Amino acid sequence: MEKEEITTTVTLLGTLLGDHPRVLLGKRLTRDGKPGRLFQQMIPVPDSALFARLTAQAGAGHPITVTITTEWCADGYETYLSGFALPSDPVPPEPEEARA
Repeated sequence: MEKEEITTTVTLLGTLLGDHPRVLLGKRLTRDGKPGRLFQQMIPVPDSALFARLTAQAGAGHPITVTITTEWCADGYETYLSGFALPSDPVPPEPEEARA
């Protein structure tokens, strides 16, 4: 079996509770510097502790950095969320003049 991990920053679009919790992630793709379409992916979260931590720390619309693992084997593959982190750089506060 071969394992591949990808880490990228996405927007958390939603969560789906149940026996097999999942998250809906989105990333706006660009082409030639122009905004493109929103790519969405529903990813299973088999680790219940990871899912609980994610739902406690982030909500819909929040940017998060995710690690998505794909395990390849002879009869197919499995993709799942294996880790996440909140962005390390907070959004700077809006200047006072811009709020007025």
